[in-house]
Amino acid sequence: AVVLAFAWGVVLPVISWRWHRVVDEHEREAYRDGAVAGFYAVAIGAPIWWAFWRAGMLPPVDATALFAAMIAVTGIVWLWRKYR
Repeated sequence: AVVLAFAWGVVLPVISWRWHRVVDEHEREAYRDGAVAGFYAVAIGAPIWWAFWRAGMLPPVDATALFAAMIAVTGIVWLWRKYR
C-alpha cells in the first residue's frame, strides 16, 4: 500500500509534470479532449447512478467503478484523437 501510494502520489505527478513540459500541441489537445470526456462521464454518470440507487434499481455508487470509467473514457478519447 505504501509503495502504491508513493507511486501514485509522488512518481505520477513528476512524470506528468515532465510530460506536460515536452508535449506538442496535437498531443496536448488529444489529452485535453480525453480529460473533458472523462470529466463528463463522471459528472453525468455519478448523479444518474445515484438516482437509480436511491430508487432501488442499482447498487450503491462505487467510487472505484466511477474512477475506472473515467480513466477508460479519458484513454479511449485520447487514443482516438491522437491516432486518427
